[in-house]
Amino acid sequence: MISNTPDADIVDAAKAASERGAALNLNGEILRNGAFNNGFDMFAKAYKLTNIEDLKKLAIDELISIVPHLISRDLAAELIADNLGFSATDAMEVVSMAKNKIEESVKALLTLSNATDVAAIEDIKFSSRVTVLRAAMSQGKSTNAIEQCVELRRANPNAKIAFVSHMNTLATQFISRITTNTMETLKVVNQHNYELSKLESADVITTTVNSIPRLMPFILAADLVVWDESEKGITATAGNHFKSTQASEISYNALKFLSINAKRMIMMDADTSNEITGNFIASTGVSDISFYNINPEAVYSRFNALIDDRSIILNGDLSERLYAFDSTTTMWRIIKKLGYSSNAKGCYSEALRAGVLVVCSETREQKEVIEFIKSPNDIANQYNKVFYSPYIGCGLSIETEYSDSVVIVSNSILTPVALIQLALRFRAVKVVRFAVTKDSINCSLPVKPKASNEFTFKEMAELHEYHSTVVRSNIPAALFLTLTALGFNVSIVERTSDEKQASTRSLKARNRVNAKEEAQAIADAEVVSEQVAKATLNSGRASNSEKVAATKFEIAKMFSIDSQSVTVEVVTFKHSFKLCKCLRTIAKNGDLNKLHTNAGKITKLASDMLDILDISLDEKSIVSDDAYKAAYALIKRKENRDAVMFAQIKGMGLKKNATMNNIKYMKTSINRFLKALGFICGTEGKSTKPRHTVELNPLAKRYISK
Repeated sequence: MISNTPDADIVDAAKAASERGAALNLNGEILRNGAFNNGFDMFAKAYKLTNIEDLKKLAIDELISIVPHLISRDLAAELIADNLGFSATDAMEVVSMAKNKIEESVKALLTLSNATDVAAIEDIKFSSRVTVLRAAMSQGKSTNAIEQCVELRRANPNAKIAFVSHMNTLATQFISRITTNTMETLKVVNQHNYELSKLESADVITTTVNSIPRLMPFILAADLVVWDESEKGITATAGNHFKSTQASEISYNALKFLSINAKRMIMMDADTSNEITGNFIASTGVSDISFYNINPEAVYSRFNALIDDRSIILNGDLSERLYAFDSTTTMWRIIKKLGYSSNAKGCYSEALRAGVLVVCSETREQKEVIEFIKSPNDIANQYNKVFYSPYIGCGLSIETEYSDSVVIVSNSILTPVALIQLALRFRAVKVVRFAVTKDSINCSLPVKPKASNEFTFKEMAELHEYHSTVVRSNIPAALFLTLTALGFNVSIVERTSDEKQASTRSLKARNRVNAKEEAQAIADAEVVSEQVAKATLNSGRASNSEKVAATKFEIAKMFSIDSQSVTVEVVTFKHSFKLCKCLRTIAKNGDLNKLHTNAGKITKLASDMLDILDISLDEKSIVSDDAYKAAYALIKRKENRDAVMFAQIKGMGLKKNATMNNIKYMKTSINRFLKALGFICGTEGKSTKPRHTVELNPLAKRYISK
């Protein structure tokens, strides 16, 4: 950076350097992130050299993002006064008045302000038509609901019960517990049953939220509806497992209709909040309702929580007995690192031979996993280690004294509350070590969307996505605030910037090797039929050799080629073709309104970008420097208007910050996006003045022509 560089480009350069942990050379001064790999030092020194106000704001934002979990408010005020030209009084006012979006989101997600506080569930009178509970683990939510169902059936043998949740496993556990607690033989059906007579005569009906519209008459016939993990059920309607936004909206509105018309309903969730459940209920106009909050401090105060660095933990000896991951890709790669592998991936059977049980959706039909889910307290101690994913969902309570500690490895996929729930599936642990990393800088956080009294599906989805984006933008800070608010004993494991950066580089290098080896294993896999591939992918008990063969078939089918033609290059392209559905929608002139909200936004951005670049789907295009600049300007404008969408784009690895108005970096950023859309980006002509070419990969052409 030199003295005549535009201010906006200096700001971009500082942001890029801070995010990457790189150095910034500003007029001969070498600036770097400071302690804890935070950008305050870089932004503050850059401000002193340039007097650019945006750098001052970035410095303050970065500093506030580590208050109070890494530094105190007093120290933050002192640093602001010393480095940014504030008086001591003004600096303290800046710290006191700063609205930390992360802190605000954490508080919003943990607050149910209109609830009656009670010490125990026994203090609640379920006299209202709708009762909403916020209660932590081990506070008797599920047990009480089962008792009410049994008592209802005892008083009225013809009474019907409905159970609603967002996960099939919760329904399975509910049926198991209610049948265990009653002497009668219950007629039970679920959302997979289409026989009218059985649905009408059932004593108990269970369903996930996406099937409620079809089963509404039978659910409304129930004398008691138990809606477990209710807030998660509301937000689950925005999930990608729905075929379209319309399908999501239908299920969301069905939940409202159920809340208004159910004879009697219990809604319960450890995560019940004003922001989602409160707004949801208020929009229905339901008046015969009671809200209760059971004090969680007695539950959480017995746990010690340690916040540590992800890369350092993953590069360590992994000697603990209990590990949980929010990314199964990371989990399998760690299993491979421990030496339990086949076909270039972590292997269930090899791990099992060493006494390590791996529990996730991919292994759900393995005999050992089925036994574990059915009777975890009896089975757990048969294994030296247990690795698990969010497949061990809410509602599964493992009380056995298996381990004093658990390590939770976060790839910033789950929110802090969800990570805590994942950690405490094993109730007997005393220490929870969270392996986390701050994945983006605070300055790019979005503006909170407004919600009307109607609290529409779109408003709910946007508010949920906003809070999720904010808290996942800085998991260490959000986790510290969440744990502290819930009453955990929290400690930060201090690691130096050099230590963290060295571990991060090592982990990235190993991940690149893993990706190449995994692609080669797929290319080398045997050829199987469609029937065999489908059976493998749905089995939940396939071996690694079966999985890679099935994956090879799926890739061949995606691109309409023979399985023998699936090479390493084809596999690598498939993995980089992240926006394949966006490209197909553009090619088919599809209706963006039918896509999920963020998918629609990204597809619209991609379409506008192709128009600006004047890129054809049918032939090679020459892209000028001016077109690259215009496309990058479009991305910057969109980023400023919709930070939630761009947090997702960044998470997909599609965006790279350009600096110094340098066309080279702009091209790199745009080309990364184009490659995710299936394009080949290259150059032709003289090396001193090359022409930049873009054309659709032949495999992408095959994909969109189907």
